[in-house]
Amino acid sequence: MDVEPIEYVRSSTVFGGLNQRISVYQDHVVVTNPGSPVLDSVEVRYDQVSEVHLYTGVLYATLTLEMRDGYGIMVRWLPKSKATRIAALIWERVRAA
Repeated sequence: MDVEPIEYVRSSTVFGGLNQRISVYQDHVVVTNPGSPVLDSVEVRYDQVSEVHLYTGVLYATLTLEMRDGYGIMVRWLPKSKATRIAALIWERVRAA
């Protein structure tokens, strides 16, 4: 049986987004990059995340996760309202970890 994410959001492909997907689970977050020749998906536990940044525009947002080891993940062209919810869920779980 597959575990369903609490919430997820896909980046828009209208302005050049890559159709990436951020899925929030109880104990980790997964960023999926469909069609990427290098890295298909990244799974990050909340205790690995040091910072969560959300940069918002009028309609879209960019979410950046910074890891404790210096690695970072950035997803652009996310719908603003869902990205705000996703960022709040991730930040809540990072602080609890």
